[in-house]
Amino acid sequence: MMSPMRWQHGLMNAGIWISANHVAYAGINYWEHQELSQRYDVPVATLYAYEHKTIPMKLAGSERAIELWYRLLKPTSLKSS
Repeated sequence: MMSPMRWQHGLMNAGIWISANHVAYAGINYWEHQELSQRYDVPVATLYAYEHKTIPMKLAGSERAIELWYRLLKPTSLKSS
């Protein structure tokens, strides 16, 4: 049986690891938007307006399922015709 002190250390290490990964992901996401903004001459705010989406798909001739990732930019306003 694990001592309470070992549990606390394990939970603390897990919390630190999760926090570090969250910060790293946020930094990567920030710099990715900055780079895309410069490369394609698009305002950064526009890039943040894209929604991240996935569609589950099955490969042809296979039972294996994959997720297709894409980004969706919705129009700011729609006019009904």
